[in-house]
Amino acid sequence: MSVSFIQICRNYLRSNSFCCEKVLEGLYKSGIGMFTYPNCKAVDFAASIRATSYDGSVSYHPLLVSVKNWWTVVTSNVYDWKTDMEKLLKDMRGENKSNKTPAACCLIFLVGCHKPPDLDNNQFGTTLENFPQEDFYRFICIPEKDKFGVTNAIVELGCASEVAEVYASHAFLANEESSSTKSLLRSKTNIEAKVGELLKAMKQET
Repeated sequence: MSVSFIQICRNYLRSNSFCCEKVLEGLYKSGIGMFTYPNCKAVDFAASIRATSYDGSVSYHPLLVSVKNWWTVVTSNVYDWKTDMEKLLKDMRGENKSNKTPAACCLIFLVGCHKPPDLDNNQFGTTLENFPQEDFYRFICIPEKDKFGVTNAIVELGCASEVAEVYASHAFLANEESSSTKSLLRSKTNIEAKVGELLKAMKQET
């Protein structure tokens, strides 16, 4: 299995388009993910997964991602988020699920939580052994002091430097080293660019 997207774009497609294999194939081949429609509380963005079976046949499946930035979370909050995703999938597929509707991989990321909640492992998957035959749900809590500084970057976006804000919205600029690109950014700032630090750390790891 593989996921393909190098940028995430705003769109106003119907949510059921994320369950259409033709749309998913187009997203995968074009390397694009899509933010969901405004006020969609279940999912923040979607991308496409390509799965190849043992017989060589290829299928495309929705990757649905929800990102929560909460300081305090209880177990019921996480289960409510999962229920919201299940309801969205049901609405996308209609009351009677078609056999042609691809299974979905649903991820819930929790950022900035100082005390992760205890969860029942039966509610969330830990392996992809039943995917893409069945829907897969995974809850991922990013530690408060994670290796890459993701939490600091997210929490401090509201007071970050101009460079950090540019990188947050236009991540492709982080890979550009030309003087023409750097001239687009301010050379000095009074606030440490946490997003810039995050991108540099991730580059070093890869």
